[in-house]
Amino acid sequence: MRSVSVASGQTGPAIKLPPGTNLIEGTQAGLLLGSSGYFVSSDGYFGGAITLWTPGTRPRHLAYVSGSGRWFAADPQLIAYGTGCRPTHYYFVCKMLRVVNVVTGSRLSFPAPPGTLGWTPRWRPGGPGAISPRNAMIAVQAATWPARKARAELFILRLADARKQPTAVPQSAAPAGASMAWSPAGSWLFYQDPGGRLRALQVATGQIETFGTPIPPDWCCLWEAMFPVPNSP
Repeated sequence: MRSVSVASGQTGPAIKLPPGTNLIEGTQAGLLLGSSGYFVSSDGYFGGAITLWTPGTRPRHLAYVSGSGRWFAADPQLIAYGTGCRPTHYYFVCKMLRVVNVVTGSRLSFPAPPGTLGWTPRWRPGGPGAISPRNAMIAVQAATWPARKARAELFILRLADARKQPTAVPQSAAPAGASMAWSPAGSWLFYQDPGGRLRALQVATGQIETFGTPIPPDWCCLWEAMFPVPNSP
């Protein structure tokens, strides 16, 4: 692998990863790697041991995402994955969401909200979406009954207090796996509503903005991503 300067495009020296590993994400504590047994299957989910590694040192074991676990999100400071996961109607639901701060080593656990089928994993750990820019919150879907409809509602988890109940996002029922995105400051959450329209929730006040142009229905946002830009909604 090589690092590349975003500003200049200049590439760094080639770095050989430890045998049997794959790069997942660059973090503030080193490179996040999938170690032996790590794989990406045809349906886009991940499994195996995960480690932190700085070139010139030995990889440090961080966590294990087993066959019953699934990825939710990863950024330079946090990783989130599910445990106790099971397939249902072509998607997965998880009993518990685990969050690890790779800088401090702290670990949090969030059980799925009562009355739901379980947390619904994202298709890939990286990219924009679940984790707020200041790492204060995570937006996660939880699947709703009946399972065959593959619908899920959005919840906000506040990482400063894992004991606090997840906050349900109003009018957020959408296909399981639908995209969401935080504004650059982390004050607004953008998501899809049941009618296929784009909404924005200001977390501090509960204010909601609705945008009039509907997003194409059903599975529109399963494979697409929302990208935040440095402007207010």
